[in-house]
Amino acid sequence: MQGPVGFRCKKCGTLAFDPLTSFTPTQLILGTGTALVAGVIAGFIASRIGFFSIFIAYFAGGFIAEAVTRVTGFKHGPVMRAIVLGGIAAGTLAGAIGAFWIQFGPIIGMAGADDAFPLQSLVVDAATWALLAAGAACVGAWSKLR
Repeated sequence: MQGPVGFRCKKCGTLAFDPLTSFTPTQLILGTGTALVAGVIAGFIASRIGFFSIFIAYFAGGFIAEAVTRVTGFKHGPVMRAIVLGGIAAGTLAGAIGAFWIQFGPIIGMAGADDAFPLQSLVVDAATWALLAAGAACVGAWSKLR
């Protein structure tokens, strides 16, 4: 690889501490927390609106990626992608579960064993939209991070 003073081998030419891809523990905690909290908010909102959650989650993923990038000091690389995408996926699913429980929790508590079929369709529908919203948010974040 070419360096400022000439050619060097790949092992000798790489930096021991790359400031653009290395994280401090504080940056890791802040970035992960930001991605999780924003993912929970996005998942909660997206799971309440059905089909349009795909579009909202896509743009929310871009906003989350931008927020995490700013909180961590404009870092990039594979660790940054793992923080953002993992936080979005976990947060979006947790937010969707929370929204489902708030909306259908009393119904589930009152339902008996013979009422399992209507509840099953509610769970499948909510899980489908939650997974689609999580996927759309991750795609939106990926487009911002690459």
